[in-house]
Amino acid sequence: MAVAGVVEIVHTASLIHDDVVDESQSRRGRRSARAVWGSKLSVLLGDYLIARAFHLLPEQDHRELSTELAEVARRMCEGQIRELRKAWRQSTEAEYLEIVGAKTGSLFAFCGSAGARTAGASAEAAAALARFGDRFGTAFQLADDILDFVGTDGRSGKPAGRDFLEGKLTLPLILMAERGGADARAYLMRVTAARAASLDELETVREMARATGAVEHAWRRFEACLAEARKQLAPLPDTPARQALLDLAGEHFPLPVMASA
Repeated sequence: MAVAGVVEIVHTASLIHDDVVDESQSRRGRRSARAVWGSKLSVLLGDYLIARAFHLLPEQDHRELSTELAEVARRMCEGQIRELRKAWRQSTEAEYLEIVGAKTGSLFAFCGSAGARTAGASAEAAAALARFGDRFGTAFQLADDILDFVGTDGRSGKPAGRDFLEGKLTLPLILMAERGGADARAYLMRVTAARAASLDELETVREMARATGAVEHAWRRFEACLAEARKQLAPLPDTPARQALLDLAGEHFPLPVMASA
């Protein structure tokens, strides 16, 4: 349990830093730390949480897990830097998946591996759960990106269209730029450059995402990632814990995807 708490602290710190970078006012339906305390204090808070997390690692696990967690933090930062430096109109699906694997998949993979090892599982089980975490984390990021275009009721915990207006690197936006032609790219660039859009403009973008097949393709990629995640659990014994993970990568997925797919 102690390791799980440490990972959650690191995750929270990464979200605080993300909201500073993105200049976000909300996080999952609530005011972000940046909105409450400002950017300067939020950066320091995130730094403090990371330092505190490493200090709280159980002594018997400290050396190995701290090294691995530091590597995960490095990959998350590199993924975020690549995302910020890579313009969506010049990106490919393969590049997007590499970035998501670094900034999201790596943390989920660590959770799977570290959780198994601290529970006394075999190296084979730990490796399988790391692969599950990587695929599940990628699926989660895909779903979050897609819901930015098709979510309408706020159940995803963030305003619809926020990622798009911030020009974030998401698979639907990449596919729209690839498939929509010069006029579509010009329209998307104009709206994202303004960082604001009317309801009619957002609806036009949503329709463009559907018409180009960007949403459908992204959903297929999401389903493929979940299927791969479930496949990684096949070698594990049939236990309630294994079934819970299968449910999480199925009908109990933590974002409202089934109604939107």
